[in-house]
Amino acid sequence: MKGYQFKAALLSALLISAPLEAAPHCLVVSGHPGDSAFESSIEATSTRWVQAAKKAGYETKFIPSQSGEGEQTQIARLHSELSALEAPSLDPLWLVFTGHGNAQGTVARFALTGADLGADELAARLVKIKRPTILVLGFSCSGAFIKTLAAPNRQIIAATRSGEEENWTRFPKLFAEAITGLAADGDGDGQVSVFEAWLAAVGSVEAFYKDTGRLVTEHAVLEDLGVGKPQGREAFDRFGEYSGKTTDVSGAPGLRSRDSFLLASPLESALSAEERLKRGEFERELARLRGVKSGMDPEVYRKAVEVVFLGLAAIYQDAQKRLPSH
Repeated sequence: MKGYQFKAALLSALLISAPLEAAPHCLVVSGHPGDSAFESSIEATSTRWVQAAKKAGYETKFIPSQSGEGEQTQIARLHSELSALEAPSLDPLWLVFTGHGNAQGTVARFALTGADLGADELAARLVKIKRPTILVLGFSCSGAFIKTLAAPNRQIIAATRSGEEENWTRFPKLFAEAITGLAADGDGDGQVSVFEAWLAAVGSVEAFYKDTGRLVTEHAVLEDLGVGKPQGREAFDRFGEYSGKTTDVSGAPGLRSRDSFLLASPLESALSAEERLKRGEFERELARLRGVKSGMDPEVYRKAVEVVFLGLAAIYQDAQKRLPSH
C-alpha cells in the first residue's frame, strides 16, 4: 500500500509540474551488429519502430550504429537525447534498444559502436527522466539489466530472462511486428497493448523453436511494477491473467502494461494524459474489488463497482466528444 501511495504522490506532482502539451517521445537505438549476419535484422527492426512511432505522432529520434564523420559517438548522442527529455511530463517515453548485450563482469552492457552502455550508466541517466517510460531491451543478456533499471512508473520488456541467455534473440523482431500491427489485438479494441504484443511475440518465439526442433535459448520477460521482479509467460494463464499469488490484485504484474500502446486507436488517442492517469486508477480499483469480492457484501460490491464503471464511462464519453465527426 505504501508503494501505491508513493506512486500516486509522484503522479500528482507530475500533474502539477508537467507541461501538459508535451508530446510522447520514442528513442530508438541500433546497437553494434557484432557480425554482419545480424546487421540487416537489427536495422529492419529499428526501422519498423521508427516508422511506427512517427506514424503515431511521437517525437522520434534514431541513433544508428554507424555515424558520419565528425558526428557524436553513439553513447554521447544517447546521453544528449536523454538530457533533452528531462522536463517532467505525463506523456510516455519509449526507449528501444536492438542488438547484442553481454553480462560478463560486474556490469551488464549493451553493445554500441565505440564505448558500450552499462546498465548502471543507463539507470543513472533514467533517474532524471520524470515521465512514464517503456523500455524495450531487445538484445541478448537483457534480463540482467532489469534489476538495475526497474523503477516506479517504468515498464520493461526484455528479450531474455537473465544474463545467461547469450545467443541471438528472435523476440525483438517479433515483438516489433506484434506491437506495430493488429494481429495481436486480443480484446478487439482496435489497438495492441504492450502486454498483448509481449504475449503474442512470446508465443511466436515458442512456435519457432518447436517447429524447428531447437532447444529454446531465449525467454522474454515483462516487469511493469517497478520492483525488479520480471515475469515470464508461465506467470499468466492462457487468457493472460496473472496466476501467481499477490496480496493486492490491483498491483498484479501485467496490469499497467495493458494500458500502454504505441499505435493507439482514435478513441485512445483522444484521451488526455490526465484521463489516462484517472483510467489507470479506476482499473486498478476494479481489479482490487474483484480480488476481495468474496469477502464483501454483494450490495456493497455492486455499488463500488458501479462507481468505477461510471467513472470509466465518463472518461470515454468525454473523449468520444472530441473525436472528429464523420
